Amino acid sequence: MNNLNFDHKVVGSRIRSHREFLGFTREEIAEKLGISPNFYRDIELGSKGFSVPTLISLSRELKVTTDYILFGTINKANITPIQLLIESLNDDQQKHAEELLKIFVLATTNK
Repeated sequence: MNNLNFDHKVVGSRIRSHREFLGFTREEIAEKLGISPNFYRDIELGSKGFSVPTLISLSRELKVTTDYILFGTINKANITPIQLLIESLNDDQQKHAEELLKIFVLATTNK
């Protein structure tokens, strides 16, 4: 019996959104995880679950916690100053800040 009311589609959507934010393709992440692109697509669509080792690998590749992937939660004890700053902005300002940070990250990393 499952008491968590776990929604694979919500988890998959969260994974997809973060992957897209980082600028990775499905194929790139699937390759990094050592799984097929079709299986990765099914994870994002919420039609398939995944193992704990895959969860850990996803967490590392997407640079988020497993709690964020599974539940959308952020541990406030580990929040960075930049995250606090972004949280203090209104919705419009956050969208602009996210776009600027995305441009910065993509320009300064090799994916």
